[in-house]
Amino acid sequence: MPLLVRIVSIAALKWRSDTVVSELPSDVRSAVNDVFQRLETTHGTVLVQRALGLLTAANNGLSNGEMEDLLSLDDAVLDDVFEW
Repeated sequence: MPLLVRIVSIAALKWRSDTVVSELPSDVRSAVNDVFQRLETTHGTVLVQRALGLLTAANNGLSNGEMEDLLSLDDAVLDDVFEW
């Protein structure tokens, strides 16, 4: 329960006074799915999925430079991110 409250409170920090909240997540799984959905909406599905996949596969995490290098080698990410 504390993790659910933490995730929802972090999301609530981005709300404006005119934000309409229809329903809050009732469990941690749906709250995490909402976070991933917002990330994909903001940054693009391909980029988010590839970046999370790289983080999952890395043994000791990745530095910012390493993440940029790996993502820049992925043609699907480059096609999705760059317009021209």
